[in-house]
Amino acid sequence: MSRNEPLAASSTEEIVADRLRAVEAENGVKETLQIEWRSAPKSLSVITMPLNLLSYNPDTHRIKAQRDYDSGRDQSLSTDPWSAEAQQYLDYLLSALPNDPSKIDPAFEKLRDDLESYGQKEPGIITPSGILINGNSRCAALRKGNATQMRVAVLPSDWSWTDVSAVELELQMRKDFRRDYSFVNTLLALDEAISEVGAETAMKSFRMQKTAFNRSIWILQTLRDLADRSKQDDGSSLNLRDFENDQGKLEELYRTFSATAKNDAEAADILRESRLLGLLLDKSKTDIRLVTEKFVPDYLDKLLAGTTFDSQPAAVGQQIPGLGRGLPSEPPVLQKVKGLVDQIAQLRTELLSENDAVNASAQRKYGEINGLVESALDAAGKSARLKKTQQAAIDRINDAADALENAVLEVADAKSKQALDEVSLDEAVTNLRRSISIFAGSVLRMTTMPKESAEWLAAMRALKDD
Repeated sequence: MSRNEPLAASSTEEIVADRLRAVEAENGVKETLQIEWRSAPKSLSVITMPLNLLSYNPDTHRIKAQRDYDSGRDQSLSTDPWSAEAQQYLDYLLSALPNDPSKIDPAFEKLRDDLESYGQKEPGIITPSGILINGNSRCAALRKGNATQMRVAVLPSDWSWTDVSAVELELQMRKDFRRDYSFVNTLLALDEAISEVGAETAMKSFRMQKTAFNRSIWILQTLRDLADRSKQDDGSSLNLRDFENDQGKLEELYRTFSATAKNDAEAADILRESRLLGLLLDKSKTDIRLVTEKFVPDYLDKLLAGTTFDSQPAAVGQQIPGLGRGLPSEPPVLQKVKGLVDQIAQLRTELLSENDAVNASAQRKYGEINGLVESALDAAGKSARLKKTQQAAIDRINDAADALENAVLEVADAKSKQALDEVSLDEAVTNLRRSISIFAGSVLRMTTMPKESAEWLAAMRALKDD
């Protein structure tokens, strides 16, 4: 984290101190803001400060995943975060769309318009030297709306960067201001909190249940793994922000993976990799649901034959140093799917290349594998619809059997309580006989049943004529 302060920190501190003294000297009700400060509530005095004396916080979690959008300016931000160039870059990122920083975020525009129309409702928070802890986006929006002043609460003079991080996260988790962190930046903020205060405290600070906490950590690890696997020789790779729009898909993947892993860890690993393949190809949640651990061997494998994506998994596991023997290798299906995911992740990186030849080759290969996966999804979809049709009738019959078993208990219960309406029961039984007779006749006409079942159905069909 950035440990220094702006060059004009001393003069800003003097102005802040003067305004705090002026507020304290005023009669009447004073505006304050209550925060959690070192595990206890604390009220901060609110003052009005000129916008040109405020500095964006270079460590704000709001734009953590977007910082390397422009590597040159990111370097400037790392080496001299208080320079005009670095602060202008922060101003740019605070208004940018999280998953595509080349565009302005509609949520930011809405915030800017709201501030112009109705003014500032909640104060920001600054250090005594004017560094914004909470309210970075609002400051950027006020500046773009040509405002000159901002209401801010002031941290105590003994603040530290650890306090800054804790306050920012605590306020974000309250969700009491307009623009939430993006999906990926929330994951990064959680990860940073874990490294600073531990998992239990971080989970409490983020107001997360254990399940949501574990899911978030698993998703972040999965995304970092994908970024590593996409890396090129020149060091370029996918960025975590490339997955900003995939929150729903990733959360569903975690649920499905966890449920499968309870019974079959190997199948769960194959399922995870297979669905990551669909994620990298930007398939819809509906399409990705068609992908099971059998998707590649049953539907995709034969389509890959003879293409550049048809690779044979290694047969030997990793060697154990000093023992001269190997660990058991991963199942061939898992190795194959992992290889496909690696290839597609690297293609995604190459699609971002400024080298026209590399980009053109990547587009061709990406289009090829995308078409093959689409064909496999079509086949999987047809199979799923067929299985659903095949199973529908069986499920209905099983439901009817369960309902009859429950009816036995209900009749016995009503009888024991002397609440059984035997006239209505007789009418219901008559309807049941008619339905069973119709069912038996239809099944006998349309299917070939084993002798015992056929004889029973024939007897049931005769009930209609009794």
